[in-house]
Amino acid sequence: MHIQETKNKLEFDRIVSRIKHYAYSDLGIEKCDEIIFYTNPELLETELDKVVELKEILNAAGELPLDGLKDIRKSISKMKIEGYFITPPEFLHILEFLRVSRKVYKTINEISRSDSGKTNLISGLTDNLFYDKIIEHNIEITIDENGEVKDTASSALNKIRKQINTHSERLRKTLDGILKKVSEKEYSQEDIVTQRDGRFVIPVKVENKRSVAGIIHSSSNTGATVFIEPTESINLNNELTELHFEEKREIEKILRELAQQLSRHLDEIKANIEILSEIDFIQAKAKYAIETISVKPYINRDKVNLINAFHPVLIQTHKRNEVVPLNLLIGEEYNTLVISGPNAGGKTVVLKTVGLNQVMLQSGILVPVNPESEFKLFENIFISIGDEQSLENDLSTFSSHLRSIKEIVDNANERSLILIDEIASGTDPVLGSALSAAILKNFSEKNSTTIVTTHNSELKEFAYNTDKIENASLEFNVENLSPNFNFIIGVPGQSFTFEIARSLIFLSP
Repeated sequence: MHIQETKNKLEFDRIVSRIKHYAYSDLGIEKCDEIIFYTNPELLETELDKVVELKEILNAAGELPLDGLKDIRKSISKMKIEGYFITPPEFLHILEFLRVSRKVYKTINEISRSDSGKTNLISGLTDNLFYDKIIEHNIEITIDENGEVKDTASSALNKIRKQINTHSERLRKTLDGILKKVSEKEYSQEDIVTQRDGRFVIPVKVENKRSVAGIIHSSSNTGATVFIEPTESINLNNELTELHFEEKREIEKILRELAQQLSRHLDEIKANIEILSEIDFIQAKAKYAIETISVKPYINRDKVNLINAFHPVLIQTHKRNEVVPLNLLIGEEYNTLVISGPNAGGKTVVLKTVGLNQVMLQSGILVPVNPESEFKLFENIFISIGDEQSLENDLSTFSSHLRSIKEIVDNANERSLILIDEIASGTDPVLGSALSAAILKNFSEKNSTTIVTTHNSELKEFAYNTDKIENASLEFNVENLSPNFNFIIGVPGQSFTFEIARSLIFLSP
């Protein structure tokens, strides 16, 4: 079973979605979609420690200055082409990116100088951030805040634009005079000089178009008006068009020169993209950890010891004091737990709490448990949970369940976590209990870490009489027939079948 399938069944996507909510940029969000499942303890410890460090930074100094972080990879890739230039708005994005790089570098640098090595991993990342205030300054004096090249970007551009303004004013006055004469003869419906195809024109009634000498550029949607460039204004329009061409050439020259300055540092900027992606991602995980009161537990080779472990999705949707935490130990005297008890008693929630916290931790995410908790690392996490009936393949729930379990049997080893809800249910109880016992013995002999739920009484007895396999249950209030959700190891649960049926079916006992 691929780990992605396990993540889907445990609703890991809801955790990722919440972490994405805290990312500043598409760069950080993309990292959330590429989360790695770590099986190497050293790599995992490093990843978790980064989140711990950034969590401490957030608590002590507030958020890192990532506001304005943009994904500039497309712009950077264009600049690899010699002579190519990017648009002014793209330069603004790069400017913001360089500002963020500088601010993050300085923020972490100041923190690391005062915290006696408590942020070594984060500062190790940001120490390599590139920034250049000269490049920032050159973009600032070239591009305005609206993404337009400034008049002052070069003396030549400044001169051209002044000429454009002078010619535009002279042309407009000329056309105003022509339009006034045309209007006096009632050849025009509107006294407005406008533009068509980059040329200044006047509106003329279609029936009078031969009365005004010039070039027709277009007509109105209704066809009642044509837009004519009068003969007297053609030379002025030509001069203005040529000035606009000069302006365009000068702007391209300015942008190429600016792109050339940046192209000398493409490798450093690409490295910054990776660093800031990582920082955005780690900060998002740290902010999630603060929201959920999550911590880094101990990583143990031999056992899982959950102390006050919360179901991560439940604490996103409920107040923390409304969720009962789980305390569960497995891996010392026994490697298999058989959880029994009534329906709606919380057995499935136990499986999901164990599984989801484990997947989160091995994905480099801090978990909502007591910091004294211990987690074993697994190469595989197998889960068979919920209604697995396959209509497409015409398989019954039991057949699909068995197919899932067969895959687990074929692939499980001592570094596997196995979570099975209602093992071997949906068939004859006696045969189902014998089959379940054989499956559990197989897992136990492989020293897999296995937790299953069941209603089967024979399986409880099997667990009681078999080494390395232990019963477990959740407390149930017999008086009001409601679960307390407190987990107990060593005691099998009762189904309370008749008591629950009496309360639901009959009005009185």
